[in-house]
Amino acid sequence: MIVVTGAAGFIGSHLLRTLGERGYRVCAVDNPSELASRLDANTDRIEQQDFIARLNGDGLPRIEAVFHQGACTDTRIDDHAFLQRNNLDYSLRLLDFCQRRRIPMVYASSAAVYGNARNFSESPDNEEPLNAYGEFKRRFDSQVRSHLGNGLRAPLVGLRYFNVYGAGEDHKGAMASMVHQSYQRCLRGEPIRLFGASGGYPAGGQQRDFVHVDDVVRVNLHFLEGRAHSGIYNVGTGHAASFRRMAEVLLAAAGSESGIEFFDMPAHLAPRYQHFTRACLRGLRAAGYRAPLRPVEEGIPGFVAGQRPRVDPQPVARAATAP
Repeated sequence: MIVVTGAAGFIGSHLLRTLGERGYRVCAVDNPSELASRLDANTDRIEQQDFIARLNGDGLPRIEAVFHQGACTDTRIDDHAFLQRNNLDYSLRLLDFCQRRRIPMVYASSAAVYGNARNFSESPDNEEPLNAYGEFKRRFDSQVRSHLGNGLRAPLVGLRYFNVYGAGEDHKGAMASMVHQSYQRCLRGEPIRLFGASGGYPAGGQQRDFVHVDDVVRVNLHFLEGRAHSGIYNVGTGHAASFRRMAEVLLAAAGSESGIEFFDMPAHLAPRYQHFTRACLRGLRAAGYRAPLRPVEEGIPGFVAGQRPRVDPQPVARAATAP
């Protein structure tokens, strides 16, 4: 059995479905409300608190591998006690369980650990988190490094996700990717809203490494099926695209004329904002992952093509001529 924690979430649900399609027996772990509302009723499942309680005993079936996606992903939260429980203690207990039982574990880290660093290779020297979410991801990665250095009983892989987008983000609200949020504005005939000039970048010129969720899933499965090297690896495309470029590709793919508008970055956000990210993929390539990771010019049109309904191609013109 393969366990996926955070299975009702964005990346977790994609992993769960793909593993099932490949013939694996999969068990979903998440909060009861998420399991009930977002997963098929026939999916094997364990409620998160029940799962955590069983980690110290023998109440779990035989587990072949764990994909640990379960955590609070709201980068705005500054409650350290909450993040300690949900993003660090939970992960540490699961790490200990997997090593004791010799179970391979692949877990979700984040590019948030880099903050405003300019070098995005997986070195502690490049880690400058700007918020509590990134700091607790960094702390767990640090614990993982100590295990890597002291010898392992089972494969252990951390994947630092960059800006992941794709189908199935509706439940994420304000934490959904900018690709998703921008597409929703297109559907409503509203302009895509981007930050104006900030951090030395022109309006819409801030850059991120946008990576499609299907590519993220393929990387996860590489470390399951290839039993590749243990370690911490970036998962992005290796290319940085400006938010303006993202919006232009999205508008063209959606056939929308709703355009782009800019607004000032809120003062409270500026000190905590990543103005630039670009994954260094040397580590991932060295671990044997050779498949291409699609830039926005390929990934976004595929995302839009999979959405329904399509955008009205002339939402602004129709509104202007309405009586």
